[in-house]
Amino acid sequence: MRLLVHCILWTMLIAHQAVAQSDNCVQIGSQCQKRTDHSLIIRKAADLADLSAVADAPWIRLLSISGRESTENQIDLSVIAHLTQLERLDLTDLGAFDASGIQNESLTSLSIRNSRPLSYDFAASLEKLQTLQINNAIDSISELPLNKLGALEQLSIINSGVSSLEGIEALQNLEAIALTNNPVRDLGPLAQLKLRRVTLVSNQITDLSPLARSTEITHLRIGGPSIASLNGLRLGPSLVHFDGSKSGLRDISALAPATNVKRVLLEQANVTNVAALRGKFRLEQIDLRKNPISDLSPLVDLPNLTVLDLSDTMVFDLAPLRHLKSVKSVSLSRIPAEDISPLVGMIRVEGLWLNDTLASDLSPLLEMPSLDTFVVDDQKMLTKDNLPTYMETRLKPKKE
Repeated sequence: MRLLVHCILWTMLIAHQAVAQSDNCVQIGSQCQKRTDHSLIIRKAADLADLSAVADAPWIRLLSISGRESTENQIDLSVIAHLTQLERLDLTDLGAFDASGIQNESLTSLSIRNSRPLSYDFAASLEKLQTLQINNAIDSISELPLNKLGALEQLSIINSGVSSLEGIEALQNLEAIALTNNPVRDLGPLAQLKLRRVTLVSNQITDLSPLARSTEITHLRIGGPSIASLNGLRLGPSLVHFDGSKSGLRDISALAPATNVKRVLLEQANVTNVAALRGKFRLEQIDLRKNPISDLSPLVDLPNLTVLDLSDTMVFDLAPLRHLKSVKSVSLSRIPAEDISPLVGMIRVEGLWLNDTLASDLSPLLEMPSLDTFVVDDQKMLTKDNLPTYMETRLKPKKE
């Protein structure tokens, strides 16, 4: 009798635990989705074969589906309609797929990478969609139902075959656009938009004047050899971040009115004149690596500058740097300057890089009050304690 009662109690306990587990999570393929977890990532081919269980987790806000593990069957995405709280959907490596099942009234962000929807008509029903990212997933912008995407604020088209932006003017609420590695040449259709964030990298664009109406750009990224100047832009106090790294930029004079810019990144461009940066009191970071620049005089009055990189430039005279009292990190590797005494005036520098320096006298580094560890010559890490000894050995002629 006692054994029977024990068995009954044990069975009830197991049943209770099973109910408790089902209350706490929902089994979706090989994983159990907790009610407190609002993100679901599906990667395994076995899980992709049947997504129906996803409907039992309507609390999901972010759903990421990847077909990196091959699946022979077409993925059924109709379950997305049951996710009433879904905000973001990421689809990656799905090949050619039927997207007609993507119907959701709450979705605000959609990312499609290395996948090809048979049609983009489904997007017309995504009335709240604000962000659309397309990477290697479209050949023409005309595939998008642009006149139905009135809520769209951010559009990113990367590694695609888009050569024309015709029709994009319908996106009157668009604030941010990113075009990277596309054969697009003409920005004309953007002329009627008022953009705040613009990324143009590795396209075939040469003329930026269609962006003249976008006078409140806050973030601007220019990359690739086709753009040599910022002429045509009407940049102003709204700009806080400019990145022209790995570009063909020679002329940055259009930055002159950008009085509030905080970061100017120009690594591996072709800039020789930085007069446009003069008096930019809010500047915090300047990167001029690998530019044929030699005159630093426009940089003398930058009271908030904390990071400065002048490596691989043509700078001979470091005198203007003595005025930069707020800089904490400075890179001067592989430059022709031989006199580093002006660095003594940089009282807050904590990090210093002087790789392959031509300076024979490193003693000024001992007078920099905030400097502790620094790099000289061939990645040689030093401190003020061992610098004198290193200088002695450094000046000794090498034995043949």
